[in-house]
Amino acid sequence: MEKHAFDLLKEKVFQLVDFHYDGEIEQIDCNCVFASLRNGRAQAGGLSVPQTARALFLFAQSVSQGKTEFEIRQKPAFSNLGVMLDCSRNGVMRVEKVKEFIDYMACLGMNMLMLYTEDTYELKEYPLFGYMRGRYSAEELKEIDDYAFGMGVELIPCIQTLGHMEQYLKWQAAAEVKDTKSVLLIDEPKTYELIECMIKTLRGIFRTKKIHIGMDEAWDIGLGNYLKLHGYTEHTVILNRHLNKVCDLCNKYEFHPMMWSDMFFRLTSKNGDYYVPDSEFSEDMINSIPDVDMVYWNYGGVDKTNHMNMIKKHKELKKNTFFAGASHTWFGFLPLSRETINWAETALKTCISAENIDTVFTTLWEDGGCDTNQFYALPLLTAYSEFCYRGIDCSREEIASAAEFLTKIPSSLVAAMENATPTIEGKRMWARSVVLGNIFYRLSLSEEDCRQYMKIGKETAALYEAAEMKHDKNKNFYRYCRLLFTILQKKAELMLKVDEAYRNGDKAYLAKAADVLIPALSQLYKAMEELHSSEWMQTYKPFGYEVICARYGGQIMLNQNASRRIKAYLSGEIDKIEELEQTKQNTAPPFSGVNYLTASVIN
Repeated sequence: MEKHAFDLLKEKVFQLVDFHYDGEIEQIDCNCVFASLRNGRAQAGGLSVPQTARALFLFAQSVSQGKTEFEIRQKPAFSNLGVMLDCSRNGVMRVEKVKEFIDYMACLGMNMLMLYTEDTYELKEYPLFGYMRGRYSAEELKEIDDYAFGMGVELIPCIQTLGHMEQYLKWQAAAEVKDTKSVLLIDEPKTYELIECMIKTLRGIFRTKKIHIGMDEAWDIGLGNYLKLHGYTEHTVILNRHLNKVCDLCNKYEFHPMMWSDMFFRLTSKNGDYYVPDSEFSEDMINSIPDVDMVYWNYGGVDKTNHMNMIKKHKELKKNTFFAGASHTWFGFLPLSRETINWAETALKTCISAENIDTVFTTLWEDGGCDTNQFYALPLLTAYSEFCYRGIDCSREEIASAAEFLTKIPSSLVAAMENATPTIEGKRMWARSVVLGNIFYRLSLSEEDCRQYMKIGKETAALYEAAEMKHDKNKNFYRYCRLLFTILQKKAELMLKVDEAYRNGDKAYLAKAADVLIPALSQLYKAMEELHSSEWMQTYKPFGYEVICARYGGQIMLNQNASRRIKAYLSGEIDKIEELEQTKQNTAPPFSGVNYLTASVIN
């Protein structure tokens, strides 16, 4: 790296972490991440731009900690370390914000970024592909690729070539390539015309020779229009046939593919599960799989033995195995911060021990519609970076210290994000059930759940309010959290007490709820929506926010309806509130996934 480039990188890293250093830092050539300060002589360097950026980050962190003498040498456990950003579930990150995200990644020494785009990239031959979804143009993707290349980060297209295609398949124009609601029609020539257009388009944009072709969770493969046209065909047979055709197209355009591995496990296990070692791969099936790398994805769990068994099982497929973990951004309004660290620790220690995993990345999925800003997960990336560079003995303190220095969010407030989805006595609770729920219905919430959320909401809102008063660079994040947890507290209280008051004949409380408490709750929703909208428009393209907006608007109208219904009851216009006549049932299993019941109709 030339001195001018080194100086620019130093300026970028120091600005990002709010650090100032008056002295000269000597750039050195090194086959590892190296940062030192000896007798007033400062040095930093690395084998690549991200490693050099990490060296500068570590230098700044060490000086900020008051250290006057230090020497740091680190070698990565994985050759490729990075992030997958979901750009398909409403939120398509703006080009400038992707660049900013790359800068943060580089500070941690990460060298790989995937943009998960189901239909959110432009195919000129298919005008409805990504229509009104904020799709990236070729020029935008080239701009990101150029920037990533300059930062030493490999930008890899991450698409779908089988399932998860419902956003395109909903259009009549896609009828000829549709098997089921979300799965492409295998063996249909027009399907491969579409896929070739995808791959050819991406080849004209990206420098990389790698491509992620998806193929996960195609639950009903061959069971829709394919079944009507061809009759039943054994799933592994048609999956492999399709995979071979897609890989041939990748080879034609000089891409080497990788894919999510789960379908090979699901289709050969006894009960259709992924994370079980009982899948039986026949030699015929193994030999029919083309040259494709397998991505073992596991987003939760602390069973190291199961991880190791899964890695060993992948080796039976005789392909390179990569690992994808998660920085859990899809469970609601904030990431699962504590669980992300717990689960990442187990997975990464296993990957390091396995000694044959050289590519690891963390996924920032947005299955819930992108109600969690992906920048809120920045503190969680350090679990991956620190295990990669510090090794199997990396401590929680080192992870937390790196996260706090990177984002300036205190570790206690990073941990507090998970209070929106806490686990209490073995039961996972979800803020969504309250924040997006109906005051009268209280689906999936027991009385004790409401009491817990009243307590958690009040205490956590106070934490973020205190941080918000400091007016630092994260003040909008703190305000967002404060509003969220205040809504959580107030809404849970109304869900519990309106029901109690109705059953006990406490008309005074019902009147207060209708006239004061519920309208005040709506004002909190309005304030949160205004902030959420502002943050969204800065981070993402405007497309997709209509879904988030409708959720807020729906809550305000539901609140208005609740007040109206209570007033009608109190005035004698109606003799009962039918919704509150129902005996509340426990509808919540221990773990119910993303689409947690919040109303009588979901999505």
